[in-house]
Amino acid sequence: MTEVIPPPLAGPTSKERKYDRQLRLWGANGQAALEEAHILLVNSGSGVAGVEALKNLVLPGTGMIQDEKCNRN
Repeated sequence: MTEVIPPPLAGPTSKERKYDRQLRLWGANGQAALEEAHILLVNSGSGVAGVEALKNLVLPGTGMIQDEKCNRN
């Protein structure tokens, strides 16, 4: 009797490891939609709110982000 050895399982890709949390939450379709998103961030000052918002948009892999500053007169 010949023993059949199954092929080794492929591990996760580097992209799957990087975006593991988003993939678990939204799945591959949700991650693809996030990567294709275009976001305009209007920053009205030098406070940390804009910086935190930008960080939270970049980390999950948002496709294109444009940051514009508003001048208050």
